Amino acid sequence: MAVTLECATGAGAEMLLTLQKEAFAPLYALYQDEISPFMQDVEYIHRRLAFDNASYWKIYADGMLCGGIYTFKKGEGLYRLGIMNVLPAFQGKGIGRQAIALAEAAVPDALEWELDFPIDQAKNRKCYENAGYMDSGRRVVINERLSLAYMRKYVPPLRLVVPSEAHKAAWEAFRNEFQEAKEKIVPYAARIGDGRFESFLQLTTDFAQGKLPPDMPHLVQASTYFLMDESDEILGCINIRYVLNEYLLQVGGNIGYGVRPLERQRGYATKMLSLALDKCRLLGMKKVLVTCDKNNEGSARTIQKNGGVLENEFKEDNGNLVQRYWIQVSM
Repeated sequence: MAVTLECATGAGAEMLLTLQKEAFAPLYALYQDEISPFMQDVEYIHRRLAFDNASYWKIYADGMLCGGIYTFKKGEGLYRLGIMNVLPAFQGKGIGRQAIALAEAAVPDALEWELDFPIDQAKNRKCYENAGYMDSGRRVVINERLSLAYMRKYVPPLRLVVPSEAHKAAWEAFRNEFQEAKEKIVPYAARIGDGRFESFLQLTTDFAQGKLPPDMPHLVQASTYFLMDESDEILGCINIRYVLNEYLLQVGGNIGYGVRPLERQRGYATKMLSLALDKCRLLGMKKVLVTCDKNNEGSARTIQKNGGVLENEFKEDNGNLVQRYWIQVSM
């Protein structure tokens, strides 16, 4: 099922409470615990919605409202999955795992996540393990019927890396994933050359040094980076253009990026753009232009999370609408 999240507001507090009570009613009947979400009231929901550094989302599966998920910041880099509820009729369909991934993706600065659950609920454990969580070993006894097990998830550090000869196999895997998905490789900078890694690497190095082909006047000096994790897998690619020509000012912008198909909706684009803005800051750039197609809502959210302010929309010759966002990187 296709899972999406929608930011919850106070106007939906009653509905959130109804969903929560229905989802947690069987567990409350089993454990009779006074801390159960089943026992909370609408004022509790309102207080949760008002917390700083917290996010409350409604969960939709194939367009149908089926639950809620709440996360909040506990400390520097540490976040907690405070509550997640999925209606009984929608459970066992992988909705929880997808909702967790989407909620985590909305917090690109997280280095660690934690949660707890009733220790005897094997399905809950499996869901969280599938989402990447591991048992921390901590246990808390609530009453004679209920004990909680705590789980943690560590987010691997991400970094931007200048392409080198060592990345040939990773680059080929990155390209192949786009081809298998029958998608155009993005950004354009990730597919330059004749299809061989050696050609890509030479052109990437030349462009970073300002050595541009005379027969391609539309190009400008630019640096390309790979987003990589501890496994040295290329998760995404991003290209920073130092100056704007007429085309880039209207459509292309200073930065172009793409995440490989199987790694999307995990916050990588947001983190990659954030790291690229750090590069821009070091280069002395005051503000940068980042664009996306109007129908690409995911890319628009990525830009907005990084401080993008929409200036206007530009219509291309084919009728496609491009949104133009400016991000202030230094004063």
